[in-house]
Amino acid sequence: MLRSSLECVVNISTGDPSKVKELSENCEKSLLDTHSDPDHNRSVFTLFGDNLEKDLKGLCESAFSSIDLAQHTGVHPRFGVVDVVPFVPYQLGQSAYPLDLDDALVARDQFSSFAAEAYSVNVYTYGPDRSLPETRRAIKEGGLPNYKANEANPHRGSICVGARNPLVAYNLIVDTDLVEAKTIAASLRSEEVRTLVFEVRDGIQISANLVAPWMVGPIEFYEMVAAKTTIANSELVGLVPSYCIKQNRRTLETYGLSSSSTIEAQYSSRA
Repeated sequence: MLRSSLECVVNISTGDPSKVKELSENCEKSLLDTHSDPDHNRSVFTLFGDNLEKDLKGLCESAFSSIDLAQHTGVHPRFGVVDVVPFVPYQLGQSAYPLDLDDALVARDQFSSFAAEAYSVNVYTYGPDRSLPETRRAIKEGGLPNYKANEANPHRGSICVGARNPLVAYNLIVDTDLVEAKTIAASLRSEEVRTLVFEVRDGIQISANLVAPWMVGPIEFYEMVAAKTTIANSELVGLVPSYCIKQNRRTLETYGLSSSSTIEAQYSSRA
């Protein structure tokens, strides 16, 4: 049976294992997955289900009490301690996409209003009419927040709160130099694929946000990159919708995936 709800994929500016453990303990009821990266100094918490609102607030309160943005370092761009909070409509076992954003937009606006007042942070929203990259550019250019704090706390930064359909974050370590990796990444950008390139301890990383994974998922993206250079390692950030796991001539492990990589599998294991 299909079940509809909201997913929230919270990006927090820390990769410190002790802090990540502490943060996770504040959102256990709806937490499906945690992914941390020491080079990016960033962690992604996937929340889903009926306890999402309470757990999201507990996660944010814990993050703001233990992380100082002024002391933060890492290769990933960021604007806040709680950097990105997207609300995502999700139907377990879904076969239709994209889904309607109405409930996600309501959740986005309610949380944005709450966060600006409760956490003393400026909030910038994104959604159907403005993408996250466009919102980040607006912040850099001094754009006004959608929800302004009465007295913004500089140690907390700003939050980008959004409403969007499922997105898959996927990283590949490639056997090439930085210049060539940037050329490859640029050649693969499209409406469905966003890419950045980073130097990390394991080598040169092409980092992708697959914003329409029902069209271009991690398997498809891997093959696109593999056609241009050798891939040394693959890494899924968070979880994927079940429709991204399908039969292919290679095993799922080749792509850094497994049958437990899906939202459905993790939800089922906790139900």
